[in-house]
Formats: sequence, C-alpha cells, structure tokens
Amino acid sequence: MYGAEWLNGCLSHVRIWTAALSGAELEAEYTANSPVRTSNLFAFYRFTTAGTTDDSGNGQTLSGGTGTSTEPGALNTDASVTIGPVAATAAVPGATATVSASPTPATVAATTTVPTAAVSASSSTVLGTVPATTSIPDPSVTTENTEVVSPTTIAATADVPAPQLAVSSNATLASIAAVVALYAPAIQADAHVTLAPVAVAAAVPAIMATVPVLPGDAITRPGQIEWNGTLLGSLTPYSWQRLEGWIDSAPWISGNVDRPDSSGSYPGQPYSGERIINWGMLIKAPRDQIGQVVHDLVLATGPAQTEDEGYLVVWDFDDLQPRLVRAFLSDRKPGPIDRRARLGLMHGGLQWTASDPRRYDPVRSSLTIAKDVHTSILNDGNDSTPGELRFPGPATGVQVENLTNDRVIAFDTVIAEGQTLVVEVTDGRVFIGETDHLNDLVPGSTSVKDFVFDPGANTLLFTCDTGGTAGMETFWRHAIS
Repeated sequence: MYGAEWLNGCLSHVRIWTAALSGAELEAEYTANSPVRTSNLFAFYRFTTAGTTDDSGNGQTLSGGTGTSTEPGALNTDASVTIGPVAATAAVPGATATVSASPTPATVAATTTVPTAAVSASSSTVLGTVPATTSIPDPSVTTENTEVVSPTTIAATADVPAPQLAVSSNATLASIAAVVALYAPAIQADAHVTLAPVAVAAAVPAIMATVPVLPGDAITRPGQIEWNGTLLGSLTPYSWQRLEGWIDSAPWISGNVDRPDSSGSYPGQPYSGERIINWGMLIKAPRDQIGQVVHDLVLATGPAQTEDEGYLVVWDFDDLQPRLVRAFLSDRKPGPIDRRARLGLMHGGLQWTASDPRRYDPVRSSLTIAKDVHTSILNDGNDSTPGELRFPGPATGVQVENLTNDRVIAFDTVIAEGQTLVVEVTDGRVFIGETDHLNDLVPGSTSVKDFVFDPGANTLLFTCDTGGTAGMETFWRHAIS
C-alpha cells in the first residue's frame, strides 16, 4: 500500500534489507530466487502462493489487505527457457566470370522469424538453438559480354544475439529479424609469366674504416713503453732492463747575461734543454725466432722522414700513470750478434731525444669557457704547458686573458657561422680550416707560443666584440719536468 492506494499487480520473491547493497550484490540478487545476502535481511516473501508469511524466518508476517490470490498461470520459480543460436541457411548463387570480367553482386538481405518464448519472472534464461531457413533469390550477374552466369550455392550461418530479459510478471519475446549480408567474392583472371633468375655480377669495393690511435693505447700495465704504436717492455720479447733520463731534469740553460764591467752576470730566466732518454733492454726469443724479433725492432725504429717528432709513452712505476713526450729516435743498439744472440739472448738499448723536455699526460684535459665569465683551469704539474684554444663562430674580436700570469691574446678576425678559429700554442699556428690567420693577432698581444698555462690554477677570461655565445673551447695537458 502506498498512501491510500493498494497495489493492483503481481509481486514475487520480495526481499527487504536494513542496509544498502552494492552494485555487485544487487546483480547477484537479481538472478536468484532466494536471498544471496542474508546479513541485515529484514524479510523475504516468496508470493508464489496466496500468503503473507515471512520466509526469512524473522517473523515479519504481513497484515492488512484482503482478497490476495495467485495470478492464473503463475510463474514457476524453477522454470527455465533455453534458447540457443539461430542457424540461418542462405543459398547465394556462386559466380563465374570470363577473363577480364569482375562481377560484384550487391548485398542480399534475408529476414528470419524466431518463435516467441514465454519466460518466468526471476528465472534464469539460456537461449537455445532456433533453426531458421531463408530463401534468397538468385542474383543476376552480367559480364563484359552480357553472358548470364549461374552462381553456385553458398552456405552462411547467422548468429542471433541473446535477448536481455527484465524481471516482470510475464516476458514475451517478439519476432527477431535477422539480416544476413553476404558478399560475392571478387573474381579476377590473371595471366602469370615466370621469369628465370638473371645473375648479375657486381664489384663492390671493400669498406675501409679508419680509427685514430691515441698515443699509449697499446700500454696495459706498468713496465711498458710504446714508441709510435710499437709496444716494448713487459709481456713482449723486449724486456725492460733500465731507463735513464726519464725522471731526471733536462740540462738547464741559463738566461743570465755576463756583466761587461764587473764580476758575475745579470740574472735571466733559465730554460730547460732537450731531454735525452736511454732505455736498456734484454731481447729474448727462441733461437729459431730471434732473428725475426730483432728485425721487427729494426723496422719499428727507423729514421724519421719529416720534422715532426713521434710519440713516446712510458709507464714506469705501478703507483703512477703513463707520461708522454714528443721525440726523435736518436740511437738504436739491439746488441752484438754473438754466441748468446745465436741462442736467443741479446742485450741492447734505444735512445730518444725530446726537443720539449716536459712530460705530459697522454690524455688531454678540456673545458668550454663561457663568454665574460672568469673560469679557472688546473695544470696539475710543475711546469708551464701550452694549450689549444678554439673559438666557434659567429664571433668577432675574440680575446682571452690569463689573469694568473697576466698574458693576453686577441685576434681581429671575423669568424662566420659554422667556422672555428683554432690557436695551437705549441706550434704557434692560428687558422680557420686551411686559411692562416696569424696576421690577425692584435698588436700588444702576447706571442702565440708564449700564451701558456702556469703550474696550478689559471684564471681565464674570454671576451669578444660580437657573438661568442658558444664560448671558447680550451685543451691542455698537465706538464711535468
């Protein structure tokens, strides 16, 4: 009863809870004849017969109202209807076509009727198979020559989706129209020609890749020497015996000037002379290989062909790192060919002369210095070291000042976009590509070869008239004398 109105209708399997149910719980109760959730269940009325008894056992018997009865054709709670897939068989004519003909029949619509099904309220429905047969008229297929083609039969099966049923007193399924879209295959006649393979001979040049070899790359452990890529010392037939002139100071050249009118001299800055390096070795090899081992040493220690010095890298002590000098080979003495040499043992030595007595790190340090920013770099050695400066364009009027030793170098050069002005302090060269720009040195600047980095920290300041946003690239090696 709602207000003063009574329900004129049918109800069954009414459940009342004193708590709210979740969506999942409501879905579970929807398909069940009896309560699934029993907690907080207040009352349950089946209403499958005329009665007001509470079937939950909570004693909530209904009162009031008269004349209740079961509806004729009352729903059986145990009834179930099984409706399966609908098999629809359609006869579609096959198609044949002559060469160059491409028939394309249109879509054929077929309508089937599915018998209605009576479904009980609150019952679980399972749709079973319903056979449906349709008759589809033959399509008329016309080819390029207006020749009638008789297609063959094509069998097609259509699936009818299961209907969604709502809880009510009576559910009646109406007729379901099934439309089957059947497409005729596209037929095309082609002529196939198989060509025999044709062998084509092509001459492809070998790909050559050149990888720069850095000085000292062959050295792997202390007690080894590398001369222009040739490894000597430990793990080679040329055993290390002694090394002289490597850590010794090079001869000092006095910068003093004799006094013409008194004893002594005027003091001047001293300079180091060239470094002489002597290395003693023991050549050891099987007697049938000693000749080739000595020959390999001779080939690796030939005379220089240009004025450019070679690279000599030495790793002397275990707790130190390798050092590098530029030098010429000035003497080679594998040793006398005596009775011991014939047995595979020879005592000999090599000598190098380095025009620059400083010993450097094999790997260069580098740093990009921003424009108008004071930046420090470290020369972790005991002697000044020449560096290399690079100024990427666009920029004009580049200048760099070493505030530590009060030296300035500047160039009146217009550096275009994509160009780089390179300053090599060691050789005193200034260039962009192949073009020399040494004459662009601004008067009053330090000479290029004198713009060195002192031992320890050096504070640099890079400025320019215009551009210079890419900064200045600086390269150097730590130097020890």
